[in-house]
Amino acid sequence: MVTGIINPYVYVGLKYNEIANVIKKLKTKTVNMDEILDVIVEHFDVEKSEILSITRKNYVVDARYVLFAAIRLKSSLTLSEIAHLTNRDHTTVIYGLKKFCDRYSLEPDYRNKVRIIFSLLSIEYDGHMLTTSI
Repeated sequence: MVTGIINPYVYVGLKYNEIANVIKKLKTKTVNMDEILDVIVEHFDVEKSEILSITRKNYVVDARYVLFAAIRLKSSLTLSEIAHLTNRDHTTVIYGLKKFCDRYSLEPDYRNKVRIIFSLLSIEYDGHMLTTSI
């Protein structure tokens, strides 16, 4: 973790606002998955173990996709790192994020549920695609 004053000579060629972005990414590399899971479990009425299991039940898959999105938005983890964290393949995470974005843009009830969850987690989301760089 970076603490104290950042010496601009360490990041030669970067402007101060670019240094701030580097520091922000360093600080947000970790994610509190328990906090995210607790909120999702409460709103989707599933168990933590179900979300991280291999089940394909729709209600569990929905919660899992919101988990992928929350981790993607709350941290600077790569898709592969999210996959490793959730015991999935990175292509599963990509697929899940695309499905999340589709449902978010098309289903008002789903969108409202996600907005509540994200507000509890202090996550801002404007509907952009999550599989590309954020």
